[in-house]
Amino acid sequence: MSIIFDYAAFLLLIAFIVAMARVFIGPDKGDRILSLQLIGTTGAALLLILSDGGRVVGFIESAIVLGLLASITVCVFVFSNKNIIDTTEDE
Repeated sequence: MSIIFDYAAFLLLIAFIVAMARVFIGPDKGDRILSLQLIGTTGAALLLILSDGGRVVGFIESAIVLGLLASITVCVFVFSNKNIIDTTEDE
């Protein structure tokens, strides 16, 4: 791996660790679910970088699945918490 990939993987790992901390200490459910979305996309990016240019096919397929699962998780959270959003109109 080139040095640029190493730096990119390091920065993504830092973002991953910060997002994990936000999941555990997040004050709200919305903050936690957004952190999980960040973890999913960061994990997918890390897997793509670690695949080393497409030579490891399993990492690429795992990155696709991880990205899809992160998106589906957010959709399920939004649809299950419709009552949280206040839809009353101001008078």
